[in-house]
Amino acid sequence: MRALLLGNVNLAPIAGEFRELEVELGGYDDWLPQLLAPGSAAHSAEIEVVVVHLDGDEFFGRGGDVEELIAAAGAFRERNPSKLLVLNSFCTSPEDPATYAAPGEPGSRLSLERAANAKLLAFAKQHPGVLLLDLELLYRRFGADALVSDAFWYLGRVRYTKRMLRELARHLELLLRGALDRGRKLLVLDLDGTLWGGVLGEDGASGIALSEDGKGKVFRDLQKSLKALREAGVLLAIASKNNPDEVEAVFREHPMMVLSLADFAAVRVGWGAKDESLREIAAELSLGLDALVFLDDSPAERELVRRALPEVAVPEPPGRIEALPRWLLREVVYPFFPRWRTTAEDRARPAHYQARRERESAQSSLTHAGFLESLAIRIDFSLDPREHVERASQMTQRTNQFNVTTRRYTVPELRAIIGNSSHRTLLLSYEDRFGKEGIVGLAIVALETAEIDTLLLSCRVIGRGIEVALVAAAEAAARAHGVRRLSARFVPTGRNAPAADVFERCGYALVRSDADGTRHYAKELGA
Repeated sequence: MRALLLGNVNLAPIAGEFRELEVELGGYDDWLPQLLAPGSAAHSAEIEVVVVHLDGDEFFGRGGDVEELIAAAGAFRERNPSKLLVLNSFCTSPEDPATYAAPGEPGSRLSLERAANAKLLAFAKQHPGVLLLDLELLYRRFGADALVSDAFWYLGRVRYTKRMLRELARHLELLLRGALDRGRKLLVLDLDGTLWGGVLGEDGASGIALSEDGKGKVFRDLQKSLKALREAGVLLAIASKNNPDEVEAVFREHPMMVLSLADFAAVRVGWGAKDESLREIAAELSLGLDALVFLDDSPAERELVRRALPEVAVPEPPGRIEALPRWLLREVVYPFFPRWRTTAEDRARPAHYQARRERESAQSSLTHAGFLESLAIRIDFSLDPREHVERASQMTQRTNQFNVTTRRYTVPELRAIIGNSSHRTLLLSYEDRFGKEGIVGLAIVALETAEIDTLLLSCRVIGRGIEVALVAAAEAAARAHGVRRLSARFVPTGRNAPAADVFERCGYALVRSDADGTRHYAKELGA
C-alpha cells in the first residue's frame, strides 16, 4: 500500500524502517494544510493511507488544539471516503512543571493529553476509516528515555531514537494489517512444554506443571491469554504427539486447565508427523496453510514444519519459561493476529466451527440431499446495510475459496459503495438447526456497468446451494433498477476453484475467455 506520512516533527529517518508500506514523507509540520488543501499530496489518488503523527510535547507546547485536528481529519475523510487515515494518541513527557499536581491541574500537559486522547478515541470509533495508534503501548514498554532523544531534537528536529522509529513503523504496519483484516486465522499448539510444563507420557497428569505457583502458573497464565484470544475470534487447534486418551483425561480432569477441548476447532493427537497434522487441520477447517501459526517447544519440530510448510508461521519461543506469557502477546498475537476492531462475527467464529463439526457428524450418516434437507436452512438478505460494513469488508479481505473476483475492499471503500446509487450491496445471513452462522455471503452489483462486481461466500457454507440463492438475489436487485442483461466474470486465483462453475450453474452464458483464464459471462434477466 502507498502511504503518506505527515507530522509535526522531522520524521525523515523513519523512511527506511517500513517493510510492508510504500511511504512518502510530507514536509516538516505541514500536516494541517495537507489535510485541508484539496490539491495536496494527501488528496492524490495514488495515496491509499495518510498517517498523521503528532508528537504530544511539540503539539501542546505550541498551543495545539485537538478540536482543530479532529475538524481537519473529519473534513479530509469527507473528501476522501476511500482512504484510511491513521492518527496517534498523545504521550507527553512524564515530567511536568506542575510536578505532582499535574494530574489535576487543568492546564498541565498531562491533563491536556488525557482530554485530547479521549476525544481522539471517540472520533475514531465514530469513523470507520480512521485508525488510532495508541503510543502508550510503546512508552509503557520501553520508557520515554529509550524513545525520545533531546540531542537529535535540538540538532535537527528529529524527536525520536532509532528504537522509537523502528517500533513506530512496525506498529503502524501491524495496525493497518489488523484494520485490513490481513492477520492469520488459526493458532496451532503443541501440548507438552507448550500448553503445560513437562511431558504427559512421562510425568503423568498429576506431574505436569499447571498450577497457581511457580512454573505451573506460567502455563496457566499462558492458557488465560489463549482463552482470551479465542474469545476474540482467533481459532485454536492442537497438534501433539501423545496418547489421545491421556490428553482427553487431562482436559477433562485437571483442575488447573483453563482451556477445554471444546475451545479447539481441530485436534490432532497421535504419533504422526507434525507437518502432516497441520495439513490435515488446514484441510479440515478449509483454510490455506498461510492462515496458520504453529507453536511448539521442540526445535526439531519447528524446523520440520518450517522446511516442509514454509507458508506456516513458526515463531521462535523465548529461552526462559517465565517469558512465555509475555512472548505470546508480543511476538505472536501482535504480529500475526492484530485487529483494530473486534466484530460480533469475530467473537462467534469459534462457535461456528463447533457447529460445523456437528453438521459434519450429521452428514456422515445421510445422503448429501438428505443432509441438506435435515439442516432446515434459513437465509436472509440485507440490502445496502451500512451497519454491517465492517463485516462486509472483512469478508472481502479474508474469503479466498468461494470468491469469483477476489476484489479486496477496505471499510471506507465499501462505505462509499454502499452510499452510492450506482451500486447495490447484498449481505446473506445463514442459520440452520445447528445454530446461526451470521453473515456469510456478499454480492456487489455495479448498476452502471450492469455487472456482478463481487460474489463471495464463507467457506463454512460452501456446498449447500447457498450460492444459487445469492446470485438470484443479485439478479433481482439489478432487475429492480432496470438492468436487463447482467454480466459477470470468474477470475481464477489458484485458490478459488470452488467458485469456478457458479455462473454456469445459474444459467449464465460464456461470452469469452481471456489468456489469463478469466471467464466472462452474461445472462438475460428479462422484464
